[in-house]
Amino acid sequence: MSLIPEFLRILFLSKITLLTPSPINVNHEMDLYLDKPISAITEGAHIELDVSSWYQGKDEDLAYLTRDILTKISSGSIKISLENTHHDAVTTLVFTDGLSWGGGNNIRLLVNAEYIPIGTEFNHLHIESKVELDSILVYWKNSVK
Repeated sequence: MSLIPEFLRILFLSKITLLTPSPINVNHEMDLYLDKPISAITEGAHIELDVSSWYQGKDEDLAYLTRDILTKISSGSIKISLENTHHDAVTTLVFTDGLSWGGGNNIRLLVNAEYIPIGTEFNHLHIESKVELDSILVYWKNSVK
């Protein structure tokens, strides 16, 4: 694939989409059905879980946040399966320790897959978590790896 068309796709089509208009609670597992399907424009697309309301620690700096959150949520403890209507396209994303911090109490867990098929439409998310997550928001982000 040529680098320039991929760059243009990212420049003009990449965005972040809120999948849960209000906060949700994940008590070990839950299903989320989408009104409008999502699809990847690059292999770097991923899910972001906004845990700002759930996290009760200090927000001193990114290194502190990372250490503190990883004591509460271990790598591999959150898995999200993306499925289409016919359940013939399933992609699994896993939290492996990636965080995004926007300063203050703006914290997102990055849930990634090794490969997300470009252009496949998904309308169902199955979320599994070994940690109870209260009042989180779920985002879909199309971006470059």
